Amino acid sequence: MFQHSKISTGERWIWRKPGFSPSEPIFVREPGKTDSLEGVIISVASPVDVNSTEKAFVLILEPEDLSEIARIYYEEDVKIALGFHGIFVPFQ
Repeated sequence: MFQHSKISTGERWIWRKPGFSPSEPIFVREPGKTDSLEGVIISVASPVDVNSTEKAFVLILEPEDLSEIARIYYEEDVKIALGFHGIFVPFQ
């Protein structure tokens, strides 16, 4: 779940999908822009249940209200760990 709160007004926006865990969000600013809302938020959403048949996806959100711009699904046989941290590959 992601939550964005506007302290001055008390408004808040939430993105969530039951059964999925989003990774740490990354803000990508639109080139040449300076405003904190001119860009997109990118995250990877992975199924919490490792035996789930649902596919992980890259999530692209509007920073102002967390509305979805796009989802890019991984291929069926690709499993993504929960988050970017803690992914280790043995040296061969």
